[in-house]
Amino acid sequence: MACDTNLEEKMGKAIYFTDEELGELEQALIGHSDGALDEFMPIIESAALKVGLGLERPWALEKQSENNLVKVEEAHGEAPNA
Repeated sequence: MACDTNLEEKMGKAIYFTDEELGELEQALIGHSDGALDEFMPIIESAALKVGLGLERPWALEKQSENNLVKVEEAHGEAPNA
């Protein structure tokens, strides 16, 4: 089996956190979301989603499921439900 040398480029870098560290990140993101500049909100929301997924938060799992559904609909030429 050939090794895909571009795997890191395609998938991004993997870093690992303990649940405790993820919880601390989650609290920091929540604390910084209030009053954040509009330009930083997408970054904060993206990071919060990734932390939420790492902690298997129901809201994050639901959001991921919704995002996957939209991608499938777009791939099949269907308009996503708004």
